[in-house]
Amino acid sequence: MTSLPSTLLLIDSKVHHYESLIRNLRPGTDVVVLDSAQDGINQITQTLQHYTALTSLHVLSHGAAGAVHLGNAPVTSEVLERNQDQLASWSNALTETASILLYGCEVAAGEQGAGFIQKLAQLTGANVAASTNLTGCAALGGDWVLEASTGPIETTSIFDSAALEDYPFVLADLVLEEDFKDDTVEGAWITGTLQGDQTNPFLYPYLTARDGSNDFPPGSIPNTVKGAPGGAIDRVGEGAFRLTGRSGADQTSSLNKNQSTFLIYNIALPANAGLDVTFNFFAYGSDTSQNSQLQGADGISFFLIDGSASPTTSGSFGGSLGYAPRLNLPNDPSNPSDPGDGLVGGYLGIGFDAFGNFASPNDFAGQETVRNGGPGRRPDSVTLRGPGSQRDGYEYITHTSLSQLGPDLSIDNASAQTRDAALRTARIRLLPNGRLTVTIDFNGRENPGQEFEVINIPNIAERLGQSIPTTFKFGFAGATGSFTNIHEINTLEIRQAARPPIAQDVAVTVSATTAIALTGNNALSAIDPDGEPIVNFIIKTLPSQGQLFLGDPSAGGSPITSLPPGGRVLTPALAAQLFYQPPNSGFTGARFEYTATDEEGATDPTNGIVAFVLPNNNPPVAQPSTIQAQERQTVQVTGIAATDPDVGDAIAFFTIVSLPNPNQGVLLIEEAGITRLVLQGERLTPTELSRLFFRARPGFTGASFNYTATDGRGAFSAAATVTVVAEGSDDSGCKPGRTIIGTPNADNLVGTPDIDTIRGLGGNDTIRGGNCGDLILGDAGNDTLFGEGGRDRIFGGVGNDVIRGGDGNDVLRGGIGNDQIFGDAGDDNIRGGQGDDVIQGGTGNDLIQGFEDADRLFGGDGNDTLLGGDGNDTLEGNAGNDLLDGSVGNDVLRGGDGNDILRGGIGNDRIFGDAGDDDIRGGQGDDIIQGGAGNDLIQGFEDADSLFGGDGNDTLLGGDGNDTLEGNGGNDLLDGAASNDVLRGGDGNDVLRGGIGNDQIFGDDGDDDIRGGRGNDVIQGGAGDDLIQGLEDADRLFGGSGNDRLFGGTGDDILNGGAGRDELTGGAGADRFDFTGASRTALVSGSSVNAPDRVTDFNAQQGDRFNVRIQNVPVLIRGLFNAGLVVGNTLTEAAIAAYADKNQVNPGAQALRVDEAVFFRWQGGTYLSVNGNTAAFDASDDLVINVTGITFRGNDANAGALTVSNYFVTS
Repeated sequence: MTSLPSTLLLIDSKVHHYESLIRNLRPGTDVVVLDSAQDGINQITQTLQHYTALTSLHVLSHGAAGAVHLGNAPVTSEVLERNQDQLASWSNALTETASILLYGCEVAAGEQGAGFIQKLAQLTGANVAASTNLTGCAALGGDWVLEASTGPIETTSIFDSAALEDYPFVLADLVLEEDFKDDTVEGAWITGTLQGDQTNPFLYPYLTARDGSNDFPPGSIPNTVKGAPGGAIDRVGEGAFRLTGRSGADQTSSLNKNQSTFLIYNIALPANAGLDVTFNFFAYGSDTSQNSQLQGADGISFFLIDGSASPTTSGSFGGSLGYAPRLNLPNDPSNPSDPGDGLVGGYLGIGFDAFGNFASPNDFAGQETVRNGGPGRRPDSVTLRGPGSQRDGYEYITHTSLSQLGPDLSIDNASAQTRDAALRTARIRLLPNGRLTVTIDFNGRENPGQEFEVINIPNIAERLGQSIPTTFKFGFAGATGSFTNIHEINTLEIRQAARPPIAQDVAVTVSATTAIALTGNNALSAIDPDGEPIVNFIIKTLPSQGQLFLGDPSAGGSPITSLPPGGRVLTPALAAQLFYQPPNSGFTGARFEYTATDEEGATDPTNGIVAFVLPNNNPPVAQPSTIQAQERQTVQVTGIAATDPDVGDAIAFFTIVSLPNPNQGVLLIEEAGITRLVLQGERLTPTELSRLFFRARPGFTGASFNYTATDGRGAFSAAATVTVVAEGSDDSGCKPGRTIIGTPNADNLVGTPDIDTIRGLGGNDTIRGGNCGDLILGDAGNDTLFGEGGRDRIFGGVGNDVIRGGDGNDVLRGGIGNDQIFGDAGDDNIRGGQGDDVIQGGTGNDLIQGFEDADRLFGGDGNDTLLGGDGNDTLEGNAGNDLLDGSVGNDVLRGGDGNDILRGGIGNDRIFGDAGDDDIRGGQGDDIIQGGAGNDLIQGFEDADSLFGGDGNDTLLGGDGNDTLEGNGGNDLLDGAASNDVLRGGDGNDVLRGGIGNDQIFGDDGDDDIRGGRGNDVIQGGAGDDLIQGLEDADRLFGGSGNDRLFGGTGDDILNGGAGRDELTGGAGADRFDFTGASRTALVSGSSVNAPDRVTDFNAQQGDRFNVRIQNVPVLIRGLFNAGLVVGNTLTEAAIAAYADKNQVNPGAQALRVDEAVFFRWQGGTYLSVNGNTAAFDASDDLVINVTGITFRGNDANAGALTVSNYFVTS
């Protein structure tokens, strides 16, 4: 019999990349992943019913002081208290000496955190350990030490030390995370550029990993996030958001001058909790110089604007960094987007300034004023400018030059050609009390050790002379002037700098007319998530019936009859002296609102309520609701409603008591045209519900949130749930079903017809869902999981699992092990995880990701996306227009039918486009690519690739490395790019480009256009009338059969026209014009009197020579002469005349002898003939070349006898 495990690890599914942490766990550890859409404590209670002797319970989740985030809501001390019966049952699964270890940021921090772990220990009977600081990545300030505990902890870490060391995150809650590395972003972002630049796509900012070819419609260009107008520059997952860039699609195009752009997160954030922003920025690749030194400019700004503002154009260019104005430009008051104006709604601009003019009132010393204030140009500095509107304000505040902090520190790396060499990480922290700090890490977050604080202002509101707006938006801008850089950002993380306290609702029962002390359970109180002490309570409203007093009314207490603007501020000591005096008669209920402020200045924006209620006041009953949404869609929230059993009592407001999982979506509310985030604890009147919306994030599969209803007398309902179902999931009409949990042994579990949660736990389980969208968790063991109908979410867990999605748009995750996954019908989202997985998408447009190890991915019908990940993967798209990306490893990719996009990634890949017009890239490694049928685009990129075009008009681009390109059938374009390449055009009229390197190029059949490029190239035209150009360096050009044109270019070239009537141009350098054959007849057939080749620019003075050979043996030229101008009706007659009198200087007829050569002029042209085996001219035996345009050596044009070695190769 298998023994039960002694250790259980519970993971909140919102923990980023938790899969990497559960590799090589300590033996005897079970793993359970909590569903983010359900109550966390309920899930844990149900799970623990199947265990009896756990020595340790480990919990991996995001955390805060006094809270862990489990399932669909945070768990605080108050939540523990409300669920004390469930928590007490946990002890049945634990041994007497068991420990609970909480891995989450700052869970045990401060009094709040200490109280939380003590409460958990008290209710469960276990010793509890948790962290007082950040938990996770050391580079982000975290560690894996649990510094606080309630008693002895007798267990060691269950995690592999290498996995902990490699984990790149901390377990703290985020407000927003966007890395800008992919080809999409969440839809709240808007972009723009300078007024006047709005019709040029190359002046807009864009995602470098997105193909923006169709993002710029003619005319007005929308303010949505776009891709690179000339096609994606980076692979998905490796990009950035480019603020300023190139003037054209070619990545060698010059950089834009005088460019200005912005990117804004267009949802207003509350200012009460401050802001903690971290992002990477890059300034590099300058193509401008000053005093023979590269000079990059200008810089990037991060800004805060009023939450009510929605700019459509950026601030001005150059040193204004897209935030401030340029006062010297003509001012047009009728134009709200004047190109000289500053950014609309500006409150604070923080400039990361390479050139230094954000700190200067002018562009150059002594010139006119263009900005408001400043000490002058300060290169490589961080500078602040204040609030402004159009031309007014934006005043200089302060700056710090990096030279003050240490040597060799700079904002940009102007000479760098890749962003990695220019990585900087900025952190901007604005506390609610106004303290502003700015730091820059010059090594990046992954490599700490060179982080400097550059700005520290105790109260930015006082410094600016203007209070922080109630809500604000944030964004980035980039600008260039006469000097340039590429400016980019990525890896943005935003947290609350100091989370506000939560003022608690209090219900006070009024059963008499005597005064009631607001102490004990009736007292004002607040929970601070950061563990900060509460310094003030603020009374915001007064009760409509009765009276508040400071002090006992019967003992001379003072009535509170009015409130100053902003409310009555009470210290906690004064708040403890509050009393409520009910009216003598007619009391029906009353309430007042209050809020709380912590030591860092954070204030609860939602207010708490003290409700005075009658003993017989029944609470309302809130109704559950279900709505539908698609990913990236914003939908109105409907169905929030409640009934009140008391006659004549109405619902006063609804309270949002928990928020949706932020990985799935956010709640938004619109106020006066401004969209902002809904806060936890926020109250909405029934009329305000029409402005409540849910925005689904990419990959949305479902979410939920809870609300309560409060009546006019202050009684509030139990929480009801609003469920957001993924539209198209076939779950409409489905009801919440059961939670079914197996045992640690092998189970056979079957769900109900409704929406079930089914968990296998340990053992080799068989789980079958039903026709609604079920959550199926295999957990440990080799499980067989069936989703059946509906939009299912299936997680295999640890073990070699078989997963079938069935009908519906399913989310399938293999987890750890060698899994077999079948998407079946529907648009499925499938990930294999760790192990050698086999995945088949089935019908529908599927997203299939192998992730780690050697996976086999099959797309099936539909337009599928297959991503291989690490390992030597096999990807087959089959039918449809598919995207295949092998990523890392030696992969095999087959596109199948359809117009496919194939990306090999890193490794030695084999890629087959098969049928259709395919777009294929090899990437890094020695790749073999075959396009197959269709007009294919094939790019090898790095290393030594072999590219084969197949049938169709193909484009083959070699890239770096010694590549082999073969066009085969069709009219193809081949470009070797860099290194020593071999190009073969094949059949068809091909265009071949060798690029940089010593290339071998073969045109083969067809009329080809061939260029060698830089390097010593060997080019053979083959059959057809070819155009062959060597261009740079010493090339060897062979025309082949057909009437060819050969151009040597620069360098000492060898040109051989071959058969046909050819034209040869040597260009610069000492060129050699070869005329060869296997026999005399073959030699003459290449350039005869009836079809002579033309050498257009023979220059004896620069070293050009003729090379005449038979069977590679030089033909002996015994003498060379110049017959001068001859007459004749035909070229043959002219040659005969030259042979009869070879020397234009000596008198008398001097006949040309065997093996001699003669130049002659006839009808405006100049010709050379080499005599063969008979003295008389013989059209079949004598070589004739048109050399019109020849430059003779010295005075040879007028001479009669010439030196052979000055014109011919003699050995």
